[in-house]
Amino acid sequence: MPPIRFRSALASLACLALAACDRGPANADHTAPRFVSAPTFEPSPDPAAPLGGTIVAETDEPTRLELTVVERDSDERRTHVIARELATKHSALALHFAAGVKHTLSLTAIDAAGNRTRAEQELTFDAPPVSAKFPPLKLTVSDPERMEPGITLLNARGSGPPAVPPSDAFLIMVDERGRVIWYFQSSRDIVSARRLRNGNLLYVCGRKTAVEIDMLGRTVQTWFASRLGVEDEPEGATRVDLDTLHHEIYELPAGFGADFVALSTELREVDGWPGEEWRQGTRERTAKVAGDIVVEFDRDGTVVRRFPLLDLLDPRRVNHDSLEDFWSATYTPKDGPKGASGELLLLDTEDWAHANAVLIDRRDSNYVVSCRNQDVLFKLDRTTGKVRWLCGSPIGWREPWNDLVLTPKGRPFEWNYHQHTPRFTRDGNLIVFDNGNGRAIPPFLELRDPVRYSRAVEFKIDEQARTVEQVWSYGSSSQPWYSFFLGGVEPLPKTGNVLVTDGGKQISPTIRQGFARVFEVTHTASPEIVFELVIRDDAPFDALSWSVYRSERLPSVYPPE
Repeated sequence: MPPIRFRSALASLACLALAACDRGPANADHTAPRFVSAPTFEPSPDPAAPLGGTIVAETDEPTRLELTVVERDSDERRTHVIARELATKHSALALHFAAGVKHTLSLTAIDAAGNRTRAEQELTFDAPPVSAKFPPLKLTVSDPERMEPGITLLNARGSGPPAVPPSDAFLIMVDERGRVIWYFQSSRDIVSARRLRNGNLLYVCGRKTAVEIDMLGRTVQTWFASRLGVEDEPEGATRVDLDTLHHEIYELPAGFGADFVALSTELREVDGWPGEEWRQGTRERTAKVAGDIVVEFDRDGTVVRRFPLLDLLDPRRVNHDSLEDFWSATYTPKDGPKGASGELLLLDTEDWAHANAVLIDRRDSNYVVSCRNQDVLFKLDRTTGKVRWLCGSPIGWREPWNDLVLTPKGRPFEWNYHQHTPRFTRDGNLIVFDNGNGRAIPPFLELRDPVRYSRAVEFKIDEQARTVEQVWSYGSSSQPWYSFFLGGVEPLPKTGNVLVTDGGKQISPTIRQGFARVFEVTHTASPEIVFELVIRDDAPFDALSWSVYRSERLPSVYPPE
């Protein structure tokens, strides 16, 4: 446990003098508040989230608490109101401690009239260094004057050669200098994370579980998709009547009729399924097809609505990667047939659409859904349960879906391929991470690795005219960078910059080691990188591959006010 200690008596006398000065009443008819006893700082009890703690304090009248943290090696300071509700007894979060740095904590009580009293004693917290398993982070660009203010939240996952044990998964917050100021470490997978209105974090774990944690790493609630069995159900989980929970979960706005929206799946038998992606119409068969579902459910696990994508899109439209076995292990019964060596024989399933994101359009309370293996974004009407439009190449869409494909307008223009993370800009446009896998629709063959490229691309969609216009992009065949999987974009509200998660990269087509970077670019005709963080293991032997699914810029480590 990191040391907590009071400073010397001499320092305390100095603090007494400062405190006396700070007691100057804002209201001359009112006495400044007093601390009943010396405040204390309790570090996080969970080593999985060591860069935080709890301030415990009591005052003789209702007060708010303001915390000033000073980094002792640089005198850098920051102040935050950590308890906004007037009370005499407080137990408040203390956050934003740089890993491996020694900090001094000063506490001030503020009453309803604005009278202030600083605690006589200062506390210290020697924040521990990051975990030995922590991913290697390298800041390569930082221009704070042009960056969006705030901190960057990202997830990181590591994997290695067969001889190297798998890494833990991490949620990480860094400041504008790339310093780690909060993290959460888990032995289980972390796919993505969103902040809830109560300040906690909600993330998807694997393909059946969603977890809510507080900022001290404590599990608040867990949800488990229980329909396929409960053998691997976490203790105390809230069961949800679904096959899976995957890729996406976030909190719905108040009054939306449900608490969360997420992605799930079902397994159906579909006839007329082609045996090859590029030779459709040949070797047709009946296939077990995994179809995604947009699902809304309440905190108690009650499912409110389901929107099965197999009922919305063409169930026989097969695209590149639609024949992958992504869901085979999930849908194979644990008591299924065994091979000659006793190994479980996996069920042959098809990853038809591979939905990876669902987004609310707050202008009409409908959803935009991203289907990676269909190379399409589409608008889902929550009231009618029908598709309003399709944003993707028109190749392969039959009636009646071909009439829903948006018409390109203007030049330059390129369609999105195997995309991730659609988001709305402050202008109402749709921006997306275009992974660019193959840049082709069957029967056309994919581009190969050396000429593939990813983009952050912004589309202006006119729903009335049913047109789509490319209004901005970063990345092209002449400026190639490429993530063959994962990735995201976040338009930033104050600067208009764009935060990009270039999350699933490889060193080269022949060196399969993975790495990632998170960078911020200006939203200009000639975009410039103003922040870049690289997550890459440069060890000469047995280097881990690291990937990042998503990132976003938060105003603060602290929960929203």
